[in-house]
Amino acid sequence: MPLSRLVPQAVPIRACYCLLLTAVLVGLAPVAHAQEAKPALPAADGTLLSPLTLQYTATIESARGGMDLTLTHTLTEAESEEGQALWRVVNETETMMGASVDTFEVDRETLLPHRLYSAAAQGTLELRYSRTRVAGRLDAGGQQIRIDEPLEGPVFGYGAALELTIATLDLAPGFDASLRFFDPQRQAVTTMQLTVEEATTTDVPAGTFETWRMRMAPAAGAGNETVLFARREAPHYIVKSETSLPTGTGTGTAVTVLQEGL
Repeated sequence: MPLSRLVPQAVPIRACYCLLLTAVLVGLAPVAHAQEAKPALPAADGTLLSPLTLQYTATIESARGGMDLTLTHTLTEAESEEGQALWRVVNETETMMGASVDTFEVDRETLLPHRLYSAAAQGTLELRYSRTRVAGRLDAGGQQIRIDEPLEGPVFGYGAALELTIATLDLAPGFDASLRFFDPQRQAVTTMQLTVEEATTTDVPAGTFETWRMRMAPAAGAGNETVLFARREAPHYIVKSETSLPTGTGTGTAVTVLQEGL
């Protein structure tokens, strides 16, 4: 059975994918496309980061109703069994449908992913990354699916890991770069284009921040766009995001705001 057929059985979907409902910078339902020669990834600098906890709330609204989520991103130092220095990025999501925990381990300097483990009552997902391959398995709905896909080049993590990657990029007016991550639901690499549009000021419950207004959209040109507001001061942590979501009756919206942590 294709992996995508198992997704509806694993509600909340974010428990295994971080790809829907939270507007956390993964493009939300972009169209996957075949791997081909890609531009180099922008240089991320994990040495800019330090351990911290960021708390967000997200509100999703559509013609079918609304949903509120609480998101907690925690960044701590870790080490692999082989002694590789890592950042451990944990995202805990609380919704009316239940809780999920997504844990990404990424290289402490390059922020390239090493391992992902996602867990919720409905299933688990584990992936291990190299520069040329991603492999692991999904256990959901009483079934197990193996994942083993070649990569044409390095990719970043998604969800909270992608947020922290963006925080370390050299953001400035005119910045435009391709960000790639492996989408386990489609078992393919998704490419998003991140563009800095303008400097602005953003008010959220955590405070008032001088920010970069950015747009993230599928590089293939089809799919949903996310508008991001990142702190202008480095590291450029995301303080707000706005995404339009596809629904069965039209378009919904998802707005995520920083509650505390900076």
